[in-house]
Amino acid sequence: MSYLLLKHVGLQNLIRRNEQQCSSREAPNGGIALPFILVQTRPHATVEVEISEDMHLVHFDFNSTPFELHDDYYILKLLKLC
Repeated sequence: MSYLLLKHVGLQNLIRRNEQQCSSREAPNGGIALPFILVQTRPHATVEVEISEDMHLVHFDFNSTPFELHDDYYILKLLKLC
């Protein structure tokens, strides 16, 4: 339950921050659709990415390089929004 509450608070803070940024300067060209994931690997890793034509399927090949997946909640915490 606390995970969901913290995630809700983080999303509300992100919305508030985005509204403030848009009102104080030129609106950004796009945004990030939620939920999302962040794929993190070593800086010099070679990653092969294939995306289906309908943009619904994505295949990553990290060629045996270690990687981490982070969800939107992880990113909200890094941004200190929750």
